[in-house]
Amino acid sequence: MDFSFGQLLRIGIQMIMVVPAGGAIFGAFATMSSAPLFLLSLITTYALTLWVAIAIHELGHAAAAKLTRQRIRTISAWPIDYDVRSRTFRLSKWMITNDIGGFVSLEPDQWPTYRQHILFIIGGIAANLLASVVLFTIVNISGITDISRGVGLILTALALISLGMALGNAVPFKRSDDDLPHGKRSSAISSDGALLLDAIRTRRNTNWRRWT
Repeated sequence: MDFSFGQLLRIGIQMIMVVPAGGAIFGAFATMSSAPLFLLSLITTYALTLWVAIAIHELGHAAAAKLTRQRIRTISAWPIDYDVRSRTFRLSKWMITNDIGGFVSLEPDQWPTYRQHILFIIGGIAANLLASVVLFTIVNISGITDISRGVGLILTALALISLGMALGNAVPFKRSDDDLPHGKRSSAISSDGALLLDAIRTRRNTNWRRWT
């Protein structure tokens, strides 16, 4: 599979944040004497931190939809889906056909206005940016030593990953339909930046019901 410039730029931006985040988590558990326990703690904390950043992003989309009076069908942060209508959680099948991440899908019997469309797109990026600012502020005001070194470093890692997710999603890119399983559309895994550019250029979109 060939990578577009936008995809490579997105990966580069996120790596700039993800690598220091990994270092922060490494530092949080560096004093452990047991190597297996250290590795387990490192991997588990890193995975949970990444999941929280993804959940923040998708909840940002959901909050924007709610504030603009759009009806939400599903909120997904792999491997968990939340069905809004039945108010139930279930294991997600999204990973089977696409890369790890999440999405928010709307009820199909509605057509968002241009304003709703724009706010929905930027909701995820805004949530990640807000979360990173709040977390950095908490760590800087409290001081890592005051809130315990380990917790402070983990909060710093979450702030870095959340910031990287916001900046990475702002980079416009689309995956080619040729790279997807049969029946899938590239708009389902376009970045928020690409969706925003499409909206600004055309003021219309033929597939506004799912956002990643």
